[in-house]
Amino acid sequence: MTQPRDSLQPSESEDSALALAIDRRDRYETMSGRTSRANVGSQVGLLLLGGATTAAAGVGAPALVTACLAASSFVLTGARVAFNWPRLMVARTVALRELQAAIALYQLTPEQQRTADARRALVQRVNQIIADEQDTWASFHRQRSTPPEQ
Repeated sequence: MTQPRDSLQPSESEDSALALAIDRRDRYETMSGRTSRANVGSQVGLLLLGGATTAAAGVGAPALVTACLAASSFVLTGARVAFNWPRLMVARTVALRELQAAIALYQLTPEQQRTADARRALVQRVNQIIADEQDTWASFHRQRSTPPEQ
């Protein structure tokens, strides 16, 4: 897991709201990185498989080889459609940036002004950012699973 860039570690913090926000930001940093790698990896994989399929057919490779390469492209395309890594990557990156901004804004508040209300507002903002990201993802899947009206 990526270490937070802040000098304040969640486990050392007496400010539980800030510790929670930093923990969530770190999780989104990890998830955003994974999603980005999955997206890029699947794009590169499709390009390589498409090229290999074309090359295999061009050099007269056995039909089984060409068919397996084409089938692999088909499966990878299905995975990209099912997981929609590009959309997920954008949603997670936006959430990560919003979490970073909320933390920075809170950290700019002088410590004596970090009242219970300020801590509650930070936690509510963090929860709202996460809910918005999850709603975006859920909305996309609901749209895909709803049969077209006739």
